[in-house]
Amino acid sequence: MEPSPEDCYRPPPEWAPRELPGAWGRESLRAITATPWEDAERPRGRHALQLHSLGTPNGFKVSILLEELLESGCADAEYDAWLVNIKEGEQFSSGFLEINPNATIPALLDYQTAGESGSSPTRVFESNAILIYLAEKFKKFLPPVTGRAEVFSWVFWQAGAGPYFGFFNTYYTYWDQESAYLRDCVDRGTLEVKRSLSVLNVQLEKQESKSSTQTADERQVVFVCSIGEPTIADFAIFPWIRSLRRREKVATFLNFKSSEYAAIFRWCDRLESRPGVLRGLRVNAILDPNGIRERHSADDFKAS
Repeated sequence: MEPSPEDCYRPPPEWAPRELPGAWGRESLRAITATPWEDAERPRGRHALQLHSLGTPNGFKVSILLEELLESGCADAEYDAWLVNIKEGEQFSSGFLEINPNATIPALLDYQTAGESGSSPTRVFESNAILIYLAEKFKKFLPPVTGRAEVFSWVFWQAGAGPYFGFFNTYYTYWDQESAYLRDCVDRGTLEVKRSLSVLNVQLEKQESKSSTQTADERQVVFVCSIGEPTIADFAIFPWIRSLRRREKVATFLNFKSSEYAAIFRWCDRLESRPGVLRGLRVNAILDPNGIRERHSADDFKAS
């Protein structure tokens, strides 16, 4: 078979912009400049914490943490979660860019820091930065100084692995043009995803071995870098692993099954048994029949 023009592509001396097939959002040429697409403010609810997000792995990180904070008794962690429709380009509105100039979800505004002076709220963007901010603010799901380096290392490990998961998903799930180039992209993405899964599984096995002298009940609460209670490292990593596990076609292609990654599957089961995690996975989850479009109080979970 003769190679297609796409297979023969060589970069010219200067890039020639073109609209990608099926491009939307940040992949479109319109997103090449960091200027608003429309003049539209973001809504504000009654709580101090205002989350602007969508039910994606990165979005779920923050909603899981917020629901876990509430579950642990942090009443000040009440929040409003507003949907950002990224397919419609809402992340490029002037109001959203004021919160996150990089036009990605999730983004957070904390009005509690503004106080009575009327000063601007604290803005936090990038999902893992929000996790760290909230964990430090509420002094939860983050160990004392002596244990923080390990937690931060795994949080930023996820930040590095996440784009490879996205790369794999783009070419395996959405690319519909058969070519040798496609296979190379899928193989590269698959190798990195499976390598990352192995790294995580080995870490969890080590954690389980640390608890081997404990009782059976204690051994059931092993997490990425803690025993007893999860940390923000778990909340950062889990939604991305769940996105592979819950899609049968993807899991089959990756041979992602309990016999090969037993420690990961046990860890996922532990997290999915937590009420806060389960609620967090419903927030802004518009593609989930059990999801809620927006979250403004605990009653929203009962109404859906």
